Amino acid sequence: MAAPLGGLYLCARPDSKIRKHLMRANVAHRTRTVRHRTLRPMAGQLFEVTVTRDGGLFEVAIPEIGAVLHVVRRADAEATARECIAVRTGIPIGFVAVWVRD
Repeated sequence: MAAPLGGLYLCARPDSKIRKHLMRANVAHRTRTVRHRTLRPMAGQLFEVTVTRDGGLFEVAIPEIGAVLHVVRRADAEATARECIAVRTGIPIGFVAVWVRD
């Protein structure tokens, strides 16, 4: 009959069959590796940005990440907001979309 040998069972079989039996026994005791999934950035992650006049500058507020920026030109508000969001969240800048509200 079968006798335990280091966690594997050997049977009185011809040599080639013993190897096959050992291989099956090893496969049965393998464990699965667990991969931890991380959230990947998706195209179109949208952030709402509000732009208000603040003296000689424009104040750009991004409430979702709690950031407030100041720019000289109104035209620079969107690009500056995208850069800030990319740096603070780790999302690549190509995946960041900004909706500017006045």
